[in-house]
Amino acid sequence: MVAAAKSIASIMKSPKRKYNHYRAVLKDYKLYLGSGLSRTNAIKRAKSKKDVWSVSKNQAKEVARGANKNGLPIHEIDQNRKGKYFHYHPYKRTPKMHSFYGKAQ
Repeated sequence: MVAAAKSIASIMKSPKRKYNHYRAVLKDYKLYLGSGLSRTNAIKRAKSKKDVWSVSKNQAKEVARGANKNGLPIHEIDQNRKGKYFHYHPYKRTPKMHSFYGKAQ
């Protein structure tokens, strides 16, 4: 895992990016990214209550929607924290996970 702040810029600039989704872990209010995931594997990870980071808002919403198709995903950003990320939760926050996207605010 690599600190998200360091890896997001290189992912976004890469003209030959292979993946739109990446494993994510939130630890001590810091986001870390791991290896790339296909859309199918990103949704499987989300269903397993594990976080995902995506390259765009629409991609992140798609993962959260795929994790729970019973309703619309919940869009939010954590308040009062440096380095916060916009993200989605699946409908009714079930399963419990974050579908992050973009750069830290």
